[in-house]
Amino acid sequence: MPHRTLSPLAFLRLLLPATLALACLVRAPGARAEAAPVWWSAFNDATLNLLLAEAAPPAAAAPPLQALLALQLQADATAAYVLARVASVRLMNGRLLVDTLQRQLELLRAGGGPDGDAARSAQQALESAQARLPQFEALRTASIDLLAQRTGGTRSVAMLSRQLAPALGDARLPVPAFDVPRELPGIVLRRRPDVAQAEAQLAQAGRDTAAGQLRLARYLQALSAPIAPAEESIASAVGSQPEDVLEAARQDIALRLAQLDAAVQAAKQQEAALLALQPQYLALRERFLRGEVPEAQALGGLARMLVEEDRLAASGGQLAIAWIAFQASIGGAGDASANALLGAKHEAE
Repeated sequence: MPHRTLSPLAFLRLLLPATLALACLVRAPGARAEAAPVWWSAFNDATLNLLLAEAAPPAAAAPPLQALLALQLQADATAAYVLARVASVRLMNGRLLVDTLQRQLELLRAGGGPDGDAARSAQQALESAQARLPQFEALRTASIDLLAQRTGGTRSVAMLSRQLAPALGDARLPVPAFDVPRELPGIVLRRRPDVAQAEAQLAQAGRDTAAGQLRLARYLQALSAPIAPAEESIASAVGSQPEDVLEAARQDIALRLAQLDAAVQAAKQQEAALLALQPQYLALRERFLRGEVPEAQALGGLARMLVEEDRLAASGGQLAIAWIAFQASIGGAGDASANALLGAKHEAE
């Protein structure tokens, strides 16, 4: 494919709005999506909604085993879509970085010779940036392939790529709008298919014996105790008793909640790093436009911004994946109200 070279002035004028947009993509925890019946609608992505509406069966009203399979399909498809979108954003950003570094290298070689320290550094940065482009392309292709499998398998990768072209050309990161709770009510366990199965087994066992009453008491206690974030290994259920399943489920949710919180903090730190760099870039850009600094120096500042944008895209993608895993751990309860979690029935008015 022939290389397309843009003037450095065009870079400096056109890329700044994109830089400012990407810097604000990690939504604050206080942001909320509009009420919707499905958990993945927090992404506010019409393409994702359409894909899952066509392919993912509803999990809420299904028997526990079917609900578990449906929830996993939803999570896998959403994660594949997010990874494809993130890879596309990083690929677009990477191509701009390669163009910027190529132009900077040309200027450095013209001004200081091919053996200058600055030229050698620019050459190394260019080679590193060029090596990353195939990685982003491969990740996008693999993600689209997985998405095709998870959404029915009737679409080829090429067909799905064409259908997703508008979404994959969007420079915004697919980050959901959500709150990070300090802790979760234990009643959220009832949304998990494995807990629903344990609850059914407990109901069948009855409560006429002392052992049955003890299991019921432990079950109710697990539902009433809040679940806080915890960086611990997930405990495997060691038996068929409901309390064992509940303990494993509680630890799973606690771990996913801790991982989500860590992903949010990492994304915030990367966003702060990019925002802190922007004033320096803006000042350098203005000096370049006034003719006070050489073109190569201005392009170096732009390259640093693009590197930080790529890091933000990576951390934003990790945040989205952590949120999907968290949603899977709570049975896709992100859309549920407190009354729905408690199983309350509303009488028709």
